[in-house]
Amino acid sequence: MEVTIENVSWGEQGEFTPAENGNVLRLEVNFHNDSADNGFVDNTEFSAYDAEGNAINEYFGGEDMDANMFSHDLKEGKKASAVLEFDVAESEFYEIYYEPTFTLKENAEVMWEISSSDI
Repeated sequence: MEVTIENVSWGEQGEFTPAENGNVLRLEVNFHNDSADNGFVDNTEFSAYDAEGNAINEYFGGEDMDANMFSHDLKEGKKASAVLEFDVAESEFYEIYYEPTFTLKENAEVMWEISSSDI
């Protein structure tokens, strides 16, 4: 499964659900199953941490009701996209991890480091 973060931005907070930590980190993610088998990807396979190593919770309550709510079973060669939103405090950078649930490969985890200055 090829996983690409296509866009990173500050997301909009919901009118009645403010982000507890002050900001919403929004990631637009694309998936491409380039294997010969079906591939599965789910929002629960992602996690995030701030520069101090603190785990960051997903943000639910913004305008995009589909954020953090996806599960795709992709056939060979097929593509999908999704949005992840996290409730973040200010930090020098954020680490985003993707670890596939169903894989026989060791060390299949992927990590992106996103600098706050790039958002």
